[in-house]
Amino acid sequence: MNYITRFAVFVASLSIVGAAGYYLNLLTQPFAIIAILVCAALAWWFCKKIPQEKISLPSRSILFSLVPIAVLTLSALSLLSRHQILEPVRSPWLMIPPIFFLLLFLISLVTTARPNKWLIVLFFFLIVSVATIAYPLGYGFDGFIHKATEQHILEHGTISPKPLYYAGQYGLVLILSHAFFLPIDLVDTLLLPLLAALLLPLFAFQGFKAYLGSNARATWASLALFLLPLSSFITTTPQGLANMWSLLAILSALPILGQVETARRAYLVPAIFALAAIATHPLAGIPITIYLALLFFRDRKPIFYPLALLSAILLPLIFIVNSVLSHLPVRIAFATPSVPISFYFANRFQPLLDLVYLVGWNRILIVIAMTIGGIVLLKRAGRSHRLPLYVSLILLVNYFLLSAFLHFDFLIDYERNNYAARIFEMAQFLLIPYLGFTLAKLHDLVSSKPLALRAGFATLVAIIMTASVYVVYPRHDNYEISRGFNVGTSDYTAVRYIHDQNEQIDYVVLANQAVSAAAMDEYGFVKYYNGDVFYYPIPTGGAMYQIYLKMVSEGPTRDRALQAMNLTGVDHAYFVINEYWSDADKIVENAKREAASWTSIDNGAMYVFEYKK
Repeated sequence: MNYITRFAVFVASLSIVGAAGYYLNLLTQPFAIIAILVCAALAWWFCKKIPQEKISLPSRSILFSLVPIAVLTLSALSLLSRHQILEPVRSPWLMIPPIFFLLLFLISLVTTARPNKWLIVLFFFLIVSVATIAYPLGYGFDGFIHKATEQHILEHGTISPKPLYYAGQYGLVLILSHAFFLPIDLVDTLLLPLLAALLLPLFAFQGFKAYLGSNARATWASLALFLLPLSSFITTTPQGLANMWSLLAILSALPILGQVETARRAYLVPAIFALAAIATHPLAGIPITIYLALLFFRDRKPIFYPLALLSAILLPLIFIVNSVLSHLPVRIAFATPSVPISFYFANRFQPLLDLVYLVGWNRILIVIAMTIGGIVLLKRAGRSHRLPLYVSLILLVNYFLLSAFLHFDFLIDYERNNYAARIFEMAQFLLIPYLGFTLAKLHDLVSSKPLALRAGFATLVAIIMTASVYVVYPRHDNYEISRGFNVGTSDYTAVRYIHDQNEQIDYVVLANQAVSAAAMDEYGFVKYYNGDVFYYPIPTGGAMYQIYLKMVSEGPTRDRALQAMNLTGVDHAYFVINEYWSDADKIVENAKREAASWTSIDNGAMYVFEYKK
């Protein structure tokens, strides 16, 4: 049994045990040490039952070829570290010099010229390192919430109210923090990017090698990872971590697809990953459990067909049941379902970006074409394995039912399609067997062709790999406009200023998500009013955020500030506006008329207005 699989099973087991500790309020240092010892022994015993070929370390020839790659990689990482993003921007590519992509392309070109699993690991790491290195204050918004939750559990042993989900991440982060005396921020920041960069390429290679029977084919097939949606792996969130476990389950189950009769022990490793996914986020865990269950019962038709039919409507049913239990309103009404497939064949006379968006905006079309090609090629090879396709279609049915009939009114309007979009991602993950098989066959086709054709094929794949890095992050260019901003130093300055004015926390703040994220990172869940109203406008579907939206869209009046004060029963309210907000100058001038006082932060980067009853 290879050490990589043992390590993955060990971490997945920690996540499962940590989830149990989270629910039982046992996430202490003694529990963490015992959990590590038990899970290490479990992983060793568990994997001993399943003999597999070891994944060898890089050979001398590969190590020699890694030298130029290492130089290019260090140059790229150095470039990121010298251009760290500390102020709000819409896209990292506005701050990171274009030469970064030249380095990426050269690395990907060497990788495709002589593919190796370790080179793929390195390139995958470069994708996720942009967020890890270039955003030292944090990337995105959800990560701040989860870090604050983990820090609260570390300090208090539990959190109330206890979220029903995310336990797999919280337990894993707390165990690692307790056992190795590491800060929560460091563990959380590095957890998913490092795990995904190491495990996904190696499991892809291992799974495809067992499926295709050749190192070269397996390596080329592993490049199919870069055709999948990778944005969930660039920062640690429960959804991203659960997606990783789910994709590992799919990859570790690849050998099962090629066997007519499969021993039950072959399902052990995929099942461990599925359990870790369920413990971390059911929206990824349930689909992968459906896949493994249908894979297990594929030859038992009386069970397989009813289970498949139930699976086609299972996720909408679970959402409806959950809405009843959690008292979160889900409205059932028909609406035209969204189709997340874009087409781009235009020419805007910017050759490089035209090429990048030709790949990025047509990625789904490329995936569909390669899936069809993989199915045809597998059938010709006498290996018509269509179960992943069937389960992908089942998830698409769930996707259309969710997007067409269920409306999550408790979420802000631009977040209401998030649940359905995540299921669409899972449907794409299940297509990786066909994508990998197609890439392997294309490699076989060109391997005996002239050098020019082989070089052209390697260059095309390198372009796709490089384009995948660009499109996985927010863009703000002539083709696409990002609406979000990252947390900047001025956001921290503002929340500290407000806190210093009134350390008793008898106030509320009307601010955007970035400011709220900085407040959570700085002070945690320090104050709630009336049970569940946080003193900053979180969540975005809550009443406080709706008041904030009215302040910036309809006018920052004292009456609206009084609504926030009456909602929470306090006598002080603060309104924060960032300079990058649309019509910020007009909003600032209007706010000055009715505010009791106001302050400029960082030379006008943002303004803080105070209101009193």
